[in-house]
Amino acid sequence: MEKKQKRIVKTSINGKLGFAFLVALLLPSLLIASTSFIASKEELENQIHGSANQSVVTIDGFINKHFDPIVKSVDYFSDQLTQEDLQKENWDSTLNIFKNYFETSEGILSTFIGTAKGEMIQYPDLGLMNNAEFDPTTRDWYIKAKENSGQVVISDPHQAASTGDWVVTVSKTLSNADAVFAVNLRMDSLYEIINSIKVGQTGYPFLMTANQQIIAHPTLELGLDVSQEEWAKRMIEPDITSFDYIFEGKEKQMFVQTNALTGWKIGGTMFTSEISDATKPILNSTIYVVIGSLILLSIYLIVIIRSITKPLKVITDASVEMSAGDLRTKVDVLKRDEIGILGKSFNKMSTMLASIISHIHNKSEVILSSSEELSSTIDESTKSSEQIAAAMGLVQRGLENQTDKLNQSFASLKVVSEDIQKIYQNTNTVTMKAEEAESKIDVGHEIVSSTQQQMKTIEGTFNMLSADISTVNNYANKINEIVNVITSISEQTNLLALNAAIEAARAGEHGKGFAVVAEEVRKLAEQTNNSSNQVQEIITAIQRESSKSVESMNSSRLEVTKGLDMFIQTEKNFMEIKMLIEQITDQLQQVVESTHQIAQNSEKVVSDMTVVEDISNSSKREIEKVSIATEQQLSSMEEIAATAEALEHIVEDLLKEVETFKLPDYDEK
Repeated sequence: MEKKQKRIVKTSINGKLGFAFLVALLLPSLLIASTSFIASKEELENQIHGSANQSVVTIDGFINKHFDPIVKSVDYFSDQLTQEDLQKENWDSTLNIFKNYFETSEGILSTFIGTAKGEMIQYPDLGLMNNAEFDPTTRDWYIKAKENSGQVVISDPHQAASTGDWVVTVSKTLSNADAVFAVNLRMDSLYEIINSIKVGQTGYPFLMTANQQIIAHPTLELGLDVSQEEWAKRMIEPDITSFDYIFEGKEKQMFVQTNALTGWKIGGTMFTSEISDATKPILNSTIYVVIGSLILLSIYLIVIIRSITKPLKVITDASVEMSAGDLRTKVDVLKRDEIGILGKSFNKMSTMLASIISHIHNKSEVILSSSEELSSTIDESTKSSEQIAAAMGLVQRGLENQTDKLNQSFASLKVVSEDIQKIYQNTNTVTMKAEEAESKIDVGHEIVSSTQQQMKTIEGTFNMLSADISTVNNYANKINEIVNVITSISEQTNLLALNAAIEAARAGEHGKGFAVVAEEVRKLAEQTNNSSNQVQEIITAIQRESSKSVESMNSSRLEVTKGLDMFIQTEKNFMEIKMLIEQITDQLQQVVESTHQIAQNSEKVVSDMTVVEDISNSSKREIEKVSIATEQQLSSMEEIAATAEALEHIVEDLLKEVETFKLPDYDEK
């Protein structure tokens, strides 16, 4: 299950990093490629459009160049010719002027003057000068010149009346006569120029009058009326320079220029597909470059992603083994980046945890051994206390017997005068009992002294055990501090991952890959934090149980101290009893030696026996107190034994918890 989970995590990280890096690099590559292609396409389109438009402008310039000298000549002759030059006797001179002009000019069909009288002066004569049926005043060129008197008028192309050739008539009224001077200009050279110019690769230019009649076109007839064509309607729109249209089912583009001199519309048409055909090589080159770049970037990304995921997998596997309790795992740190720092920190954490667990294990064994010794000592002390209790019972019974004997002696003293010998015997008996009591008291004193020494030993053992538990508690505190440091590092790592995710979110689409990486780092920090919390809970449990042990030890130590005080008090009581018994013995000796004086001093003896009775009662009470204290001490020893046994169980549980960790060999040794 864990291997499957690792494989899923690994695939997820590889996939996410690969997707993020690929998107981060693919989008800019596609953006750059598309931008370059669009820019190149626009540049090429602008060049093609500029070339097409330049063709139209070139034709416009040629028209101006073609008509400008003619216009100037017409303007010149209209000012120079006079009414005198129109007289028939002067026609030869006028025709000679026309001849010189004709021979020095190119593209002229004829030069002529039409008078208001209907006369026609023409060079070369094309049969109109002597044609009575020809009236120049009815011709369009004459009428428009009259309508625009004083201005040069350029007619639309038409067929010459004399030859049938397509010409353009340039005319102007004479300033000094009632006539119109005109020049018929051939269109051949203009047609040749227009036909030699291409618009794009397959496009062509053409000329159209303002009245939408064809002047020059490679496929349409001259003079054809195209006013019903949609493209012709758009060409005469004001301020139009270019437009798109459909011609025979194909998209085309028209470039329009209006000749200022003639008012003609110059059109340049081309298929829109020429731009797409011209940009195909650029598109293919761009695609090849993008594919090659993606291949190289993919290889580079594979290397980069593996350099990230491989050490992460090593650390993840080591973390899984550590979570299972194996603290022998180490991470080989070869990098100097953040992953290398994480690996070094992991090794340091593993070493510190192994050292701490080893110390806890050793100290727990010491505590367990001390607990066993304490239990043994307590058992011995309990047995000693039981012996003391039994001895005190004997002492108490002896004192009771002594009291009875004293009472009997006191009664005998009342009848001392009747049986002095009986008093003497009883006194001997009392003396023997007193000596026996003194011997018992010595034995009890020795037992109390021995028990007192054992209690001191128990107290020292408790102090050592308390110190060991305090040492364990200190190590637990150190572990807690280390866990807090680990938790702080995890929280800081989590905060850094959160900041990275925020920055990645600000970066938008380009930062998604880094957001994914930040999220994985944050999850790893949370896992580390959870493991630290588990370790902290174990340490807290150890501290809690150690605290309970310390409290129990302190309580037991107080009880031992109380018992020790009681033993000291008992020793004092035994000494007092011994002193009293010695006094009784001395007095009894005096009684034995001075039996003959008893009768004489019976009252004094009665008084002394009263004192002895009081002392005996007092001793009895003290012995009862000692017996009670001994029983209390025995109960305390039983409680201490129970506490030691509980401590032993706690330490055994602690050892079981510690033994779940697998420590390095140097720590085990």
